[in-house]
Amino acid sequence: MLVGDTVRDVTAAHAAGLPCLAVTTGAADAGELLAAGADAVLPGLSDRAVETLVRLCSPADSPADALTHPNGS
Repeated sequence: MLVGDTVRDVTAAHAAGLPCLAVTTGAADAGELLAAGADAVLPGLSDRAVETLVRLCSPADSPADALTHPNGS
């Protein structure tokens, strides 16, 4: 998994075959990151974001189970 805050980060993650968790700490907003293909977008690296990262990296959980999508799905 790659964590990034730019459209280039999202593109690089998918080019490498990795999921991308995007954070809106850079110049790109959530809409731009989602349009670029981010698997999920969080507002920053808060405690909730770190918990999400830990779940994503856990072998017991799949990324699809751990991601929280902005649209609630």
